[in-house]
Amino acid sequence: MKIFLLLITLLISNSLLAQVLPTTVGHIGEKPVVLRNGEPVLFKGIQYWGLDHWNEGHWEEDIKNIKKLGLNGIRLNIAWDHIEAKEGVFTFEKLDQLLDLIEENDLSIVLQLNQSAHAWKPVWFEQKYTSKELLVKDVNGKNQYDRLSFSSAPFKKHYYNYVRNTVAHLKDRQSIIAYSVYTEPHFADKEQWLDYNKHSREGFKNWLRGRYESIEQLNTAWHTNFGSFGKVEPYREVPNSDWNQMPDEHRKQFGDWNLWNCVAKAEFIGGLIAECKKIDKEHLYIQNMMWKWSGKYGANVALDPEINYAYADIIGINVYPYGKNAYKVGASVNFIRSMFRNTKPVWLGEFSTKSGNATEEELSAMLGEAFKLGCTGFVYFTYNGQAEKGGEEYGIEHYGILDRNRKKKDAFYELQDYLKHEVTGEEKTILETPIPEAKVNFLWPQMNKIYAYLSEEFNFDMYVSAFNLTNMDSDLPVNVITEKQLIHGEYDKSLPLLVPSMPMTNKKVAGALKKQIKNEGLNVLIAGRFGNYYFNNQKEVTNKGNTRLDSYLGLGFKYLKKGNNKARLKMEQDYGELKTNDSVIPKFDKIAITQTEGLTPLAKWPDGTIAMGLQPLGKGEILYVGSHFFKFTSSATDSARVFNKKVLQSFVEESNKRDQVTSLKQGKKKKKKRLIRLDDKKYTVDLIGEYTFQVVNFDGRLLASSSEPRMHRVIDLKNLSSGKYLIKIRTHTDQQTDIIVVP
Repeated sequence: MKIFLLLITLLISNSLLAQVLPTTVGHIGEKPVVLRNGEPVLFKGIQYWGLDHWNEGHWEEDIKNIKKLGLNGIRLNIAWDHIEAKEGVFTFEKLDQLLDLIEENDLSIVLQLNQSAHAWKPVWFEQKYTSKELLVKDVNGKNQYDRLSFSSAPFKKHYYNYVRNTVAHLKDRQSIIAYSVYTEPHFADKEQWLDYNKHSREGFKNWLRGRYESIEQLNTAWHTNFGSFGKVEPYREVPNSDWNQMPDEHRKQFGDWNLWNCVAKAEFIGGLIAECKKIDKEHLYIQNMMWKWSGKYGANVALDPEINYAYADIIGINVYPYGKNAYKVGASVNFIRSMFRNTKPVWLGEFSTKSGNATEEELSAMLGEAFKLGCTGFVYFTYNGQAEKGGEEYGIEHYGILDRNRKKKDAFYELQDYLKHEVTGEEKTILETPIPEAKVNFLWPQMNKIYAYLSEEFNFDMYVSAFNLTNMDSDLPVNVITEKQLIHGEYDKSLPLLVPSMPMTNKKVAGALKKQIKNEGLNVLIAGRFGNYYFNNQKEVTNKGNTRLDSYLGLGFKYLKKGNNKARLKMEQDYGELKTNDSVIPKFDKIAITQTEGLTPLAKWPDGTIAMGLQPLGKGEILYVGSHFFKFTSSATDSARVFNKKVLQSFVEESNKRDQVTSLKQGKKKKKKRLIRLDDKKYTVDLIGEYTFQVVNFDGRLLASSSEPRMHRVIDLKNLSSGKYLIKIRTHTDQQTDIIVVP
């Protein structure tokens, strides 16, 4: 009888284990969310190094504490040497015991596979290969913090094998919600996060063969004289601490080298995720990156959000702001969610304040803004952060809500109080709160940023400045569009577009912008150093002896005076909320534009040169502002920020009036077919409201359609084979037909 009962117990246990809860991406209105068994979930997690020695013997106590906090999940860090301490031998006993306990307590898990608080590479692996075969090298050939190179064949072979085996073992676990196969794929906290390992340099050469038609074309672009692709070397100058000092002729070579490092990471991690999805199709894959792609080293960290989040199902932003910058967490969520056109859920992959020990007030400021702008999950960093070697050299212990003696710190109670007062019981409301409807678009000029402006003030701060002026000051929510989306016209062109202080180093971007202004009535605000890397300081800007004219947009430039508080800008006539004689001293730069055909001067500098003007271009119009308009200012009462707010509001108001007049004159405008290349067989609907759709081939045969009106903005076309099709979207008031290319 006892044997019979034991067998029944084992059968029930195995049955429960097999009840996998499929995890997918869905939408509530426009908002992308994670669905478990078809139900939306707000992931409320905390970082936990469960298999590290200091937590052994404390699992039950720790999990009870996590439940007491009001959390529903854990980001469980395991390390390669936990699982494969001996080559080819995978040991899961301890991990299974911990997962059993977590599941008994009804907690969900994001499993992180690459990072722990100790040296996570197995000893056998480091002994088997040399550092030349494995490690990232800096420009001088020195190891970069013993980081592994994504171009290393031995690393790829063995790491892929470890991750595949682990996913295969865990794929039937009901607690798994997502995997993180390689978090934070940067190399070191240095000004140059690039991999000069010989494998990386060889990969670079092969990549260039596909990027350039010939070595002659490369040499022309780089201002070099390499004899063949096999002789090509990456950019090797040690950059000046002021990146703006990089000579113009070096920028293209540096930009390509930077871009290759982004691609190498993406190929490694994206390839691994693709391998894992063959094993486990029931769960999602999250990519976590430090927001350094958007901060001080944004141009040179070899992390590009558009490239390095493309392969992920869930986007994880790792953020540690100072308390005063808590609102930037929401700005980052808005940035990345809109960049991916609301197709991917956005979580705070890990977060706390810069100093750790976040207060209830700071937690409210960070998560409150993040939730408001579309965040649907978070991982607090961390439960306890004792360093393996007993010291603080890993810089994590102060983030723990327990100290190294397992005593609860104030941070434990601050987190508990925040969750109790603002999150517990409010999950449904948080998930169902609609994301703000965009009123204006912002161009994120990623490659222009790399090629032209490499310092912090020209990176993420431009977007944050735009966010402050739009979302925070003016109730004009902003969406981010990428250069690729601009080139292909894959964005809502009925909204005014903000183009920041960037040159159009990419001719395709400049050409597409011109066409969309001229032919589709796009209204654009351009500000700052547009048109060339730099104007000669306090000298006339000439091209072959003539005052320089931008060949794409017809804007003429006379001179630039760089620096702070150079001169007072004064309005010459009314423009929206701006009245004649309104004035301001812009925070940064004085750029004079010349009178060109059709240009209406709106404001002037004291010397009588034009500071701000309206330039018609076909059906659209350009408002040009001759200062670094998107210069970040934290104070909402700063005179330059107040003035810029009026400029922005006036620009949007006048653009909307112009569109209304155009609409009345032309009647309902027939939308032009767009060519859209789908990366993952998913099409995002831009039209507002309920819609129906049809997909047909070019013979007119119906291949897919909706029988009932839909609200979900993403149409999954997984049943379509590769090729070109027409997709027709229809709402009660609008319609759109696009040509789609299915991979």
